[in-house]
Amino acid sequence: MRNISFIVYFFLVASVFVSCQPRRVYTGSALVPTGGWSVDSVISLDIPIEEAEGATDWIVYVRHTVDYGYQNFWLFLDLQSPDGTLFTDTVECYLADHRGRWLGNGWGALREMPILWQENFDALQPGHYTLSVRHGMRTNVLHEISAIGVEIKKHKDGQK
Repeated sequence: MRNISFIVYFFLVASVFVSCQPRRVYTGSALVPTGGWSVDSVISLDIPIEEAEGATDWIVYVRHTVDYGYQNFWLFLDLQSPDGTLFTDTVECYLADHRGRWLGNGWGALREMPILWQENFDALQPGHYTLSVRHGMRTNVLHEISAIGVEIKKHKDGQK
């Protein structure tokens, strides 16, 4: 009887997680070289969009270690659409508060900070988008940033 209740509980929890996923359009990440991220180096993410979407929200994730030496992090973002249109942006994100406590999620030595980059971004067209990311910090080689990711979700009406 105990095994049956465990199985029912497992499927109930799994159905909750599956039911929460319909807004997700894309999720992906790219690792930063282990020797550090050079100021001249570009991290690119290829984003395949299979069908046209309405308005979307774009969340950029910065994964770093607790040994990262700064409170903030600057990103230069270039998004190229399938028709060749280039959208360029500069984003400053705070990884720690004014007392040095890390923001975001994580445990141990790793932290991940989500940054709402674009809210209610106009309709996506099918095809391949390329997101190119460069760091904008005043150091030639940046250490302790381990990955950059992006998640695209369908914009929820009435959300601000």
